[in-house]
Amino acid sequence: MITVTERAAAGLEEMLRAHNAPPGQGVKLVPGDIGGFGMTIDTPSDGDEVIRAAEEALLIVDGRIAGDLDGVLDCGIEIVDVVDGGPRARFRLVLPSEES
Repeated sequence: MITVTERAAAGLEEMLRAHNAPPGQGVKLVPGDIGGFGMTIDTPSDGDEVIRAAEEALLIVDGRIAGDLDGVLDCGIEIVDVVDGGPRARFRLVLPSEES
């Protein structure tokens, strides 16, 4: 199960607004390079896990990687501030072993 911090939820909502995402679309966590993850804006597909905010899709976990997160309890999406190259926010998948 993936949890989303309040700050990350606000960042995801802002990302959807900034990209004029239509209702039904959310930020989708997709397979990336070398076992990593990427993000895009898309609609949920069969087999995807969907985390909702106010009945709307907020974060969608692609079904192709949802299995990779099986057995990982309470992993979460958080936002971290990145200063190099200018102030901006970056999302990070936090596994339980990384929490303090």
